Amino acid sequence: MSILVLQTIIKQWDKSQQSPAHSEARASLPDRYAITEPRELKLNRGQCFVDQHYDNLLNDRLQFGQTESGKLVFDRFQISLDTKQLEYRDSAQAQQAMQMLGNLEDNWIQYQYEWRYRFDDGDYIYWLYEQVVVNAISVKQLDKNVFLNAEPALVFHDAD
Repeated sequence: MSILVLQTIIKQWDKSQQSPAHSEARASLPDRYAITEPRELKLNRGQCFVDQHYDNLLNDRLQFGQTESGKLVFDRFQISLDTKQLEYRDSAQAQQAMQMLGNLEDNWIQYQYEWRYRFDDGDYIYWLYEQVVVNAISVKQLDKNVFLNAEPALVFHDAD
């Protein structure tokens, strides 16, 4: 049986943090980490661990679920737990079909995208910007350095 390993990294900032110095500081942060405290998701078809790294003002923005057909869904992604295929849908094309990114069986894939949304914080309303990095792989045995041992098989960038 294989283990699905997901690592999510969220870097967030507001309009006051858009200077070149702020941009450089964000760019200097890693796009992968050793697995430190993975949270196990209860799935009907297999085992999944999620390792989350946040610069997060909106605690646990990424929600994970499972469809009746056995796909793990979160944010803009879905993964077939049977075939280990990772799929993505651009938020601007919500009515479009999912885009197949690749197979996660012993190959890790990295997907990066940027997003912004309105944030209401009591008396203040402002735009919150974020860069999300998703690292994903399906392995036989959990290795805390799985994303550090090798470069990703595929890297995707999507700037909204």
